Amino acid sequence: MDDLKKRIVSGIVFALLLVGMFTLTFNIQPVKAGTIIVPDDYPTIQEAINAANPGDTIFVKAETYYENVIVNKTVSLIGENRETTIVDCGFGCGLRIASYDHLPHKIANITISKFTIRNAGMWGAIFLEKATSCNISNNNLIDSVTGIYLLDSDHNTIFANVMKNNERGFGLGVYVDESDYNNVSCNKITDNYGGISLSSSTDNIINGNDVSNNSGTGVSLDESNHNVISFNNVEKNQGLGISLYKSVNNAIQGNDIRNNSYDGIELYICLPPYPSLGNVIVNNNVISNGLEFPCRGIYSYFSGNNLIYHNNFINNARQVEIEKGLNTYTNTWDNGYPSGGNYWSDYNGTDLHWSSDQNETGSDGIGDTAYIIGENNTDRYPLMAPFTTFDAGTWNETAYNVDVVSNSTLSNFQLNTTLKTISFNVTGVEDTAGFCRITIPNIIVQDLWQGNYTVLLNGEPWSFRNWTDTTNTYIYVNYTYSEHQIIIIPEFPSAIILPLFMVLSVIVLVLAKKKRLKKTQT
Repeated sequence: MDDLKKRIVSGIVFALLLVGMFTLTFNIQPVKAGTIIVPDDYPTIQEAINAANPGDTIFVKAETYYENVIVNKTVSLIGENRETTIVDCGFGCGLRIASYDHLPHKIANITISKFTIRNAGMWGAIFLEKATSCNISNNNLIDSVTGIYLLDSDHNTIFANVMKNNERGFGLGVYVDESDYNNVSCNKITDNYGGISLSSSTDNIINGNDVSNNSGTGVSLDESNHNVISFNNVEKNQGLGISLYKSVNNAIQGNDIRNNSYDGIELYICLPPYPSLGNVIVNNNVISNGLEFPCRGIYSYFSGNNLIYHNNFINNARQVEIEKGLNTYTNTWDNGYPSGGNYWSDYNGTDLHWSSDQNETGSDGIGDTAYIIGENNTDRYPLMAPFTTFDAGTWNETAYNVDVVSNSTLSNFQLNTTLKTISFNVTGVEDTAGFCRITIPNIIVQDLWQGNYTVLLNGEPWSFRNWTDTTNTYIYVNYTYSEHQIIIIPEFPSAIILPLFMVLSVIVLVLAKKKRLKKTQT
């Protein structure tokens, strides 16, 4: 009997232990990310980082902190105000994001935002070493060796920072070294030694930055491939605008490259080691470069298989040069007919004919004779006026543009899917001749007009010429100035074009007014 009691008691105790264990198991709560405030909780940024748990936010109040900071765990480091939350590094390490060798993976998901970081030493104001998926945004990075330095780091975002007066050492706004898949966008990089430099780095995006007034080159690529350099303002740098050295399969597109002291674009030993296109240089404004020395709008040295079209080369000291004796290296200077080549402000040809052989009577916005660059290098279809591109939105999940070649000043471009119209204004010198060639993707032509359309000039039906290829529709219109509005609308019988357009316009205005009224009431 005593043994039975002992077994019963033991069973009860064991059951209670199991219940307790399960209770503890199911009541364990994950540690929630917290917020640490500097200097309220810790007097220095480094002490706050040391005490933080992964995922914490460290909020730093506005004052000046004289320290060097190592960020070695996943935290968000947020300043109160980027103008007045200052880290003065005393010429030592700035903010260093580092994954040490004993860690099995790169350090990830760190945010640094709203600081001024100054007087950083050798590795720059913010140094990312073996870091991935970090966000560096909205900081002032000044008076240092380099603004931001990426080494063996990938998938990071460098957004909306200001890098200026970084003249010591490397003296760069952004230095991307052996680092891939990073996005450097919308930064202001000015008054440094150099702007943005990529070395042995691939698949990075350099987009929408203002790179101006630097002592050296604006954007340079050194043995770096498959990068996109797009929509940057590269202006008034005392060196080159954009330089590619031993770099292939990069896209240089939509940049404004002007008033740089040396060449606007330099291709230096850019020969792909395989039978494919090299770099694609398209839709850039290359204006007034090399006037001081003089240099060129675009310079090619030991460089071939590059595709160069739809650029505007305007008033450069020399528009283009291929190093003498090296003309056997061939680049392609147009996109075929009817897409065309580049606009050269010193081209003096005529436009009286059209077709791929330029032997049919009628203008097409392309010169009747080629623009000769050198042996084996010719723009076969030079444009008669500057090339401008407009965002046409997304169609079937793909972004498209509407392109216009025109000697007019263009303004107020609109693509209205409700009215099914494309419209813009053209302006020029009174009583002079103007023209525009409008290139519209066929997917838009079919969606808006089912392929049938007409052109209005100041509301009146206007004659035009048109032709198509497999991708685009081309519409050519000429006129005499002053200012005009050009509208492309669906084709209807001429007697109802204007009344219908007026009715559609009234409908859109009424709907817009109702929407505004509803928004005001809510």
